[in-house]
Amino acid sequence: MKLPLFDSTLRRAVVVLVASFLASCASNHGRFAELVAPPAGKAVVYIYRIDRHFGARTEVAPNIRLNYESIGTLLRGGYLRVEVVPGPVQVAIFSFEKGDETYWRSVSSAIVSLNLAPNSTHFVEFTLGEVQFSFREATYDVAVRSLPELRQLN
Repeated sequence: MKLPLFDSTLRRAVVVLVASFLASCASNHGRFAELVAPPAGKAVVYIYRIDRHFGARTEVAPNIRLNYESIGTLLRGGYLRVEVVPGPVQVAIFSFEKGDETYWRSVSSAIVSLNLAPNSTHFVEFTLGEVQFSFREATYDVAVRSLPELRQLN
């Protein structure tokens, strides 16, 4: 007598169901879920990347520095979340290509200065177009519309 669990059709259906479930879990891994409040007495900065042109150069991956300390590379479709001590903070982008740090450094628009209050959340947006970029502080409303499409890089 054959048990229904060992029926090949049922077995295939179970395998497909489990595979579909695992694929959906994997595809959402690292995706933005919600804003996480800073720990007491700290501030949080979200730095994220939006590519406005489908053909935007994917090899352009700026290194992000917070007060001259590297915190990560801002890849296409991603964001960095950083907890920091309140006060003045400088967020800057530096070229990651071939170790060259002079190109971005020479552009004043590659630096965003923030003054962070305790328990505050701030947003910095890197937008890459076909031939130009922008790097600026973003409002809460702009950021929460953009972040759900991105994945966390750190």
